[in-house]
Amino acid sequence: MKYLQEREGNEGNQILAEEIFCYTRIQGNLRNAVEFYRGRNILQYDMILLPVYTTSHWSLLVIYVRSKTIKYFDSLGSFSRGAICLNTLLSFFNEIETVRSNTWKTIMERNITIQDNGYECCVYVCMFADYILQGLSLKNRKRNAAGYRQHMKEIITM
Repeated sequence: MKYLQEREGNEGNQILAEEIFCYTRIQGNLRNAVEFYRGRNILQYDMILLPVYTTSHWSLLVIYVRSKTIKYFDSLGSFSRGAICLNTLLSFFNEIETVRSNTWKTIMERNITIQDNGYECCVYVCMFADYILQGLSLKNRKRNAAGYRQHMKEIITM
């Protein structure tokens, strides 16, 4: 994720790729998370990529700050998990915003590729984030997951 942030930063985009356990911090103790993030001004970015780890599964929240939209992407298509993640993040943003508002819009993306195994969710999260940043479609990407795994390996070993 940090690679994507650096790549997009070089293109002039204000992207924050948050640490992998950011959501866990927010979910675990909202008050402590609010205090931790209040001084960081994370709402200055155009987009925030937030990997979510829950019960042996990875998914992705993408926050479009300017439009106040939060999208949830899950390669297993778990909408109940998505609803919990979106509500948790809404509570967090309502606490850290200077002027509280109920103007955040949430979307569970349904038009994405669903994985057909139980072990590639992290690859899908990285692939979704990369393709979103490039403006590419997330549908029918099953064939690309293996290739993307190789792409990730090349980036890591550069």
